[in-house]
Amino acid sequence: NFKIGVLFKIEPEWHIYWRNPGEAGQPTQVTWNLPAGWKVGETEWPYPIREIERGNITTFAYKEEVLLFTTLEPPPIVPDMDEEVHIEAEVSFLVCKDRCVPGRISIEKNFTLSSTKAEDSPLSAGLFAKYEKLVPLKEPVPSAFMRKDSNLFLSFEKETSAQFFEREDVRIKT
Repeated sequence: NFKIGVLFKIEPEWHIYWRNPGEAGQPTQVTWNLPAGWKVGETEWPYPIREIERGNITTFAYKEEVLLFTTLEPPPIVPDMDEEVHIEAEVSFLVCKDRCVPGRISIEKNFTLSSTKAEDSPLSAGLFAKYEKLVPLKEPVPSAFMRKDSNLFLSFEKETSAQFFEREDVRIKT
């Protein structure tokens, strides 16, 4: 398996949106077009930043730079290591500053399997390592919920840190 991704370099004061844009915005999307037999995993989303936009609207976004990446799995019968592989991606996003501008680009890359080794590309390996550390952990999930007075407590089986995104207008019915 290999890592593949789209690196966004975002102009100062502009931002694009996370998979959950919040109260406004549009999630960034990457759709892969792969050769027959190849498979792609789920997109990995590094932590976003929380923005309060005009009108007191909460959004979750990326500024400056972000790598959205996934795992690429070759077919069961691995092609020749020197065979060229052609990968395409359709990328759509909403980039915003004082106003928002929708964007759509098509990108493509040809590479040989032997050129995907991390040691052949220290720049790429460093980028993937940097952004892999910023992806939220998928586990542990809360093992128990407890309600006491007006507070809700979550219990985890393993030691973890968590960040909760909250909205004042959301209430939990009991």
